[in-house]
Amino acid sequence: MIEKLILRNNPEAWVEMISTTLAVFLGMRLILRLIEWRAKKDPWVKKYDLLRVLVRLATRISTLTMLAVALYFGVQSLDLPKRISPWIDRAVFLIVALQVAKWLSVLVDSFFDQTFRQEEVRPRGEVAQNSTVDVLSLLTKAVVYGIAVLVILNNIGVNITALVTGLGVGGIAVALALQNILGDLFASLTIILDKTFLVGDAIRVGELQGRIERLGLKTTRIRSLTGEQIIIPNAALLQNQIRNFERMQERQIKFTLGVVYETTPDLLRKIPELIRGIVASHDDLRMDFVHFSTFGDSALIFDVAYFFLGGNFNAHMGARERVGLEIVEAFRAHGIEFAYPTQSVHLVGAPQS
Repeated sequence: MIEKLILRNNPEAWVEMISTTLAVFLGMRLILRLIEWRAKKDPWVKKYDLLRVLVRLATRISTLTMLAVALYFGVQSLDLPKRISPWIDRAVFLIVALQVAKWLSVLVDSFFDQTFRQEEVRPRGEVAQNSTVDVLSLLTKAVVYGIAVLVILNNIGVNITALVTGLGVGGIAVALALQNILGDLFASLTIILDKTFLVGDAIRVGELQGRIERLGLKTTRIRSLTGEQIIIPNAALLQNQIRNFERMQERQIKFTLGVVYETTPDLLRKIPELIRGIVASHDDLRMDFVHFSTFGDSALIFDVAYFFLGGNFNAHMGARERVGLEIVEAFRAHGIEFAYPTQSVHLVGAPQS
């Protein structure tokens, strides 16, 4: 009578099943606790991305998954009816498949975090760019869980061939109807993967110059130098040549200056020395050249070029201003006069009668 009530297994078999289940479940919980404790104290986990990802995978094992695995090992000691065993296997497969999908989702998050959410993203644009990354991450995880659902349906005996075919035909129809939107979406993905520019970068596209305010799934918003916001589809943006000023390692500053013809040869020889000294006095500048180049109509012309060591436009303009003012001060201190366009008029007296 007792054996019929407990599915053809004696009490000892059930005790063994319960003991095995508890042992496996508690053992897995203990291992996970040790991993979490060790990860908080081990400096190697903070140093290496791979170890951090492995710890995240280990700590994302759900209690339901651990319980399902423990029960699977526990019921091996039981003699269960043939009609029940397949359902147990399917239930365990379903839970494990969802756990694998969850692990893949963690890998997707880790990939996007380590690839796109780096410190090089400007603080003022981090939220805007991360919103696009979040959407792309969500779409990727939706594909992962969609595949997991198809695998589960196939395992429980559902014929998914017609379903996959229908999804394929429907996907083609949707892609044709939304080809412009999808083109901009893939262009956005290309910009993010290739890191063509970041939110906050100063760029020039064709005749347009401005700073990136927001990188969206379909459009990119640029704040132009004149103040208005310009919205450009991502696909159209990639069809143009993009100049990213934020990636400049240094900026060349080049100009000419002229001094009056009355300047003595000794002072002319001193001008390059003065300019080189001014540029050398600044750590963020590097001299390129300064030479007497030509005789102008009303001035002796010098060509000057030096580099600002950085890409920031405002800082570059500040350095340019400093050097210009110091050149004016140095020239006045040495009595060197700047030339300006002049014209001499010679009056010829009327011929004598």
